[in-house]
Amino acid sequence: MVEKMNKAKDKREKIIKKAREIFSRFGFRKTSMKDIAHSLRMGKASLYYYFKSKQDIFKGVVESESQVYFDSLKKELNRKDDPVEKLRYFAQIKMKKLKERANYYATMRDEYLKGYNFIEEIRERELQKEKSLIESILEEGVKIGKFLIEDISTTAEAIVTALTGLELKWTRGKSINAVKKDAENLISILYKGVQK
Repeated sequence: MVEKMNKAKDKREKIIKKAREIFSRFGFRKTSMKDIAHSLRMGKASLYYYFKSKQDIFKGVVESESQVYFDSLKKELNRKDDPVEKLRYFAQIKMKKLKERANYYATMRDEYLKGYNFIEEIRERELQKEKSLIESILEEGVKIGKFLIEDISTTAEAIVTALTGLELKWTRGKSINAVKKDAENLISILYKGVQK
């Protein structure tokens, strides 16, 4: 029983991986279940055994992307000890990953997908996870005397909101180095303020 469940899970992951490539290349609207099945060398009926619909596959792709992003983000942040550096690094990694995921985000902005609430729900969960990561960095900084913050939750929310506000700009034609510089400037303003 467990072996059968593991095989089904592995097959779903394989379908999601291949579907991600196809959605990135052609977009949600132009991709069909037949395209996905054909790329996997399986029948369309077999595909329906694992996923109810194209939307269901796309939801799996979006959730998988989100998980990969956070696993990578946590791994990268664990390489830094200083909370100030972690904060800077967080912004840089977020924007670098965003740049790498530009096709994925373009697909998510597809007009056809506006009616799918799961995308907004996943995005909201991502923002909450980012806020939680920032809160832990800020708490660490307050604890060792690097930061003086009265309300960690509100400060984390402000940082995430500022970074989110720049996402669209960063996904359109900016180089990774320009994105890193923007992220560094933003964190510098948030850390040092604008006072003379």
